[in-house]
Amino acid sequence: MFFFFPYGVDRPLRRTPVVTYWLLGVNTAVYVLHFWALPAAYDVRPEEIIRTFGFTFTFEAPWRILTYMFFHGNVFHYLFNMFFLFLTGGVVEDKVGRARALILYLVGGVAAALVHGAAISLTGGSRAPLVGASGAIAALMGALCVLMPWIDFKILYFFPVLLLYPTRHWLGTFGFPAVFLLGAYFLLGNVFRALGNSPAGSPVAYWAHIGGFAFGAVAAGLLYGFQALWLTDEEIGRRKMEEKRAEIQAARRSLEERHRAGRDRRPGPPTAVGAIKTTDLGRGSPTDSTDEDRTPVSPERPVASRRPVQSLAPLSGGSAAPDGETDSASASLPPKPMLEPVTKLRPLGARFYRDENDASQTPQPKKRMPRLN
Repeated sequence: MFFFFPYGVDRPLRRTPVVTYWLLGVNTAVYVLHFWALPAAYDVRPEEIIRTFGFTFTFEAPWRILTYMFFHGNVFHYLFNMFFLFLTGGVVEDKVGRARALILYLVGGVAAALVHGAAISLTGGSRAPLVGASGAIAALMGALCVLMPWIDFKILYFFPVLLLYPTRHWLGTFGFPAVFLLGAYFLLGNVFRALGNSPAGSPVAYWAHIGGFAFGAVAAGLLYGFQALWLTDEEIGRRKMEEKRAEIQAARRSLEERHRAGRDRRPGPPTAVGAIKTTDLGRGSPTDSTDEDRTPVSPERPVASRRPVQSLAPLSGGSAAPDGETDSASASLPPKPMLEPVTKLRPLGARFYRDENDASQTPQPKKRMPRLN
């Protein structure tokens, strides 16, 4: 003879499971009202309260599909459900978040009630009110089986027979994967019993457990995928990092393309509003300016003689040509730059650049003043 008792998981929680504690508190408060407060205050029996708030597949009071999951039949029913809610609710809440865990609990309870009602309607069984949070808790178990199938449940074992022998292994703990433990609960504890027993003759709502477990597993798989069943946590984390890295690279390329497109559409430098009448340095031919920016000349004001700017003589040694004329030899040669490109800087402390070909720009040594004794 031996006993097994799961008491925790090997996954530490990252935050306080507020929703799980809130559900435990609400179920406890309802249990106290159901069995002690309301019977003592209004002289009603607990069975009458169950008939008022329990779920029946008649839809006369639709709100019962939510209230039924907070009432329990007896103290063992209440303790058993609250223990498994504490065992699995905190882990699922830590994985999916508080809001989603609460939605999963409530919607899973609704799905469990609908599956149970459908099974009762098909078999023509008893329409006794359905109470208990086991359907909603089964939804959390199904989600846990899909999201984190390979975490270990800590199980305490007890062998009273080994007390008769000089051994210390009659009490201990071991780890068992969640996918096998919860899978055994789903198949052996519910599916086989539901198929072997009639829903009308069994006091346990096996079909409610099956509906809640199936809903939680399917919902978790649709939201987060089923890859955790055959991949390790390290592989899932590596794939998530690769997906995040690909998203960052795609966003970076999009920003670069937008920046490049905006730079191509950027307007060029502003053009001069009015062109000044100038003379080509090589030919001495004037270029016309626009009529918009010409300053009108007053008729009373004498007009000054406008002489074109003389063309510059080549810097190679030629003389300047007279007004309006250009030396053909100098015109054919390209103009020589005014200064040679700077190839060397002056020593430290110099204020200007110098041309190394120009000897006049060579720094002269500083003359020292004679010292007077």
